[in-house]
Amino acid sequence: MLNLSMHLRSFAVALMALTLQASTAFAQTPAEFYKGKTVRVIVSTTAGGGYDLRARLLARYMGKYIPGNPNLVVENMPGGGSVVAMNYTYNVAPHDGTAICMFQRSIFTTPLLTPQGVKFDLARFNWLGNVGAENGVVAVWHDAPARTTEELFSKEVIVGMPGATVIPTVFNALIGTKFKIINGYPGQAEIITALERGEVQGVGEWSWSDLKTNRSDWLRDKKINLLLQIATIKSKELPDVPLAQQFAKNDEDRKILDIFTSQRQLAFPLVLPPDTPADRVKALRDAFMKVAGDADYIADMQKLGAEVDFTSGEQATEFVQKTFGALSPELAVRINAFGIR
Repeated sequence: MLNLSMHLRSFAVALMALTLQASTAFAQTPAEFYKGKTVRVIVSTTAGGGYDLRARLLARYMGKYIPGNPNLVVENMPGGGSVVAMNYTYNVAPHDGTAICMFQRSIFTTPLLTPQGVKFDLARFNWLGNVGAENGVVAVWHDAPARTTEELFSKEVIVGMPGATVIPTVFNALIGTKFKIINGYPGQAEIITALERGEVQGVGEWSWSDLKTNRSDWLRDKKINLLLQIATIKSKELPDVPLAQQFAKNDEDRKILDIFTSQRQLAFPLVLPPDTPADRVKALRDAFMKVAGDADYIADMQKLGAEVDFTSGEQATEFVQKTFGALSPELAVRINAFGIR
């Protein structure tokens, strides 16, 4: 009995010490907390791609702007189209401000279209921000049946797509385009080759930044026509290319179009786990936005052929709430009826 009593007292003392240690940690200022710490930047893709490169570049500069100047390290955690990394960040990663996740924009509609395996609530993440918007375009070859936007609604155009045919399918269902979709291409490079060979007549979704960087001669020589923009806000470089939303027949259709095209507005988003202390969220958000004005960072981004177009954590939160927060069950049923998987 005596030994049991001593063990209980020892356990109680240890528990009090742990409680005190935890409470002290959360009482620290951000500078005190982050000094000597390592912040993990979890990337939901393999190494070497656009997400990974942007995450590593951000990690290289952000530490000097965080109070206490922690070290930032990047870890790749691919799988399930970002589901693995997002599940980990939500449920397993520390919720103390030492974990950040950059995920693929497609995750915004994953809980709606393929909810199996999703163990997170997008609304509960703390949004750090977004390192760039990336408008897409519908581009067709110069001799395709549809050479103007208006003709997309009356003439069939064969378009290539890698994997799932989300955007052309949504456009066919909601605004009445006549895309014949050839899917299953391994990637964009194969679709471009197919376009050159005449196997397809257009690309159903092409990043404007990629197009203007890698096929500028096509634009110069007018080999392709840009007929629709895939975004929620027009690119300043494409004032005459309409957004798909302009052809929505009602508010509900426009809402659905926003859900799918808004993924490009937050093209490279970053979140912190739920319940991260508010003062650390603010410290990380402030540091994040300071990177956007760092001349060396801007120069490195330009070497990648990318523009610096940051969205703050507050702006990202508002955008996500507005776009995805009011999704009704009826709207979800209608979207699922499109057969997108």
